[in-house]
Amino acid sequence: MSTKLHDLPTNGRLGVSLTPDTYTESQTGRSIDLIAGDGTGFFLAPTVAVTTPEPIEFQVEESSDESTWTEVSLTPPLTVTAPFDGVAMGRFVRTKRYVRARMIAEEDSEVRTTVIIGQQLKTV
Repeated sequence: MSTKLHDLPTNGRLGVSLTPDTYTESQTGRSIDLIAGDGTGFFLAPTVAVTTPEPIEFQVEESSDESTWTEVSLTPPLTVTAPFDGVAMGRFVRTKRYVRARMIAEEDSEVRTTVIIGQQLKTV
């Protein structure tokens, strides 16, 4: 299985787990169905950390049924500290059908971000 995507819209499955917004506390994103995906997943979070009393942590969780969620290891672990203006990104290996993003931030933080999760589509 190659992990190089030449045509992302055709060969990849993308989903927005955390919609673009300014957040002032921890958030849990919507679930993304990656049943058609294969190989290593990827996590992209274009972020501007305006004010944060503590570093912000991004996580990926997985579930078989969208009711019970467990954390998946991200490589590298994604923690950003203000001021930050860039794209936090990482890779993960899932074992279950659904994934979602979590952003852990202290109250009174101000973070502008979105989280995109994706995976290469299965090929025959």
